[in-house]
Amino acid sequence: MNILKQHWEKILLAAVIIIALIVVAISFTSGSESVSFNKSKNADSIQNNSVLAGYKESVKFSESKAPEEINPNPFSHDELQYCPKCKKLQPKWSRICPECGTTVDYKKDADGDGMPNKWEQKYGLDWTNPNDANKDADNDEIINLAEYKRNSNPKDPLDPNIILDDYILLKIYRPTRPIKLMKCTKLSSGINLQLKYKKRTQFKKEGQKVTDGNTPVYKIGTVTFKKIGVWNKMINSTQYIDKSEVTMTDIKTGAPFTLVIGETNYYNYVEAEIQTKDGAKPFIIRKNDEIDLPTYKEKAKVISLDEKDKTGIFDVKGRKYKVKAKK
Repeated sequence: MNILKQHWEKILLAAVIIIALIVVAISFTSGSESVSFNKSKNADSIQNNSVLAGYKESVKFSESKAPEEINPNPFSHDELQYCPKCKKLQPKWSRICPECGTTVDYKKDADGDGMPNKWEQKYGLDWTNPNDANKDADNDEIINLAEYKRNSNPKDPLDPNIILDDYILLKIYRPTRPIKLMKCTKLSSGINLQLKYKKRTQFKKEGQKVTDGNTPVYKIGTVTFKKIGVWNKMINSTQYIDKSEVTMTDIKTGAPFTLVIGETNYYNYVEAEIQTKDGAKPFIIRKNDEIDLPTYKEKAKVISLDEKDKTGIFDVKGRKYKVKAKK
């Protein structure tokens, strides 16, 4: 009895705590319904619309290891995927994870179309769509996959340069006439001209013709005597050089031209020497000529030949390809 009197406060506090616990327990269990399970029924056979089935699958998925490769999350929107580093969800095909900032390393060829991701991304192709391999992005009649295989730009209709697939442009130049005026001499009988035609000397007068064997090739016109002054620093004086000239006519074409003493005479057109890739004999082309393109079964027209820039321009169905000559 003495013990109860001495510790009555502690006993009372313990009783209050016990009563409080009983009240809390009753409040949590009141109103709940009991759930009975069919022990003979396997959990895997529970209907798909069961809350328990959904919970069971969610637990199983949460315990599984996040995939190493980038795969869509089957329990989320179709446009989501896992980041391979932080394992958090991100928009599908994101190149940089918005959660951790990591650059996502996809498979080399995500869509399996034969063109690597980096190459497709570089040229702005759809690297998640395998169907673009057979498309022609630049309308040059070469599909994207073929452009990748030859390392050309699928967005540039002038790349690849299809002229270079069949030909080598050797040189661009202005051809020279095979005749040169060497000397003009005034004689009592008239003006005597010393000409060199195809490395052979011929002496002619005004009005006569230069011949190739028995065939006339050029008609001689009028001679004009000229001298030009050139300052010579060595002698500190002006020297006069004979630059007399004679008018000529090409008998075959009727084209007029002028020969100047000691100077090479050029035709008024430019031509190029070109050769097929198989190493056949080179041939000459000029503006407006056409050449065959065996690889593409097309024809290319010569638009221009620039002797200074050493560049030729060829037209194929409106596409103008520029080709640099070797010399």
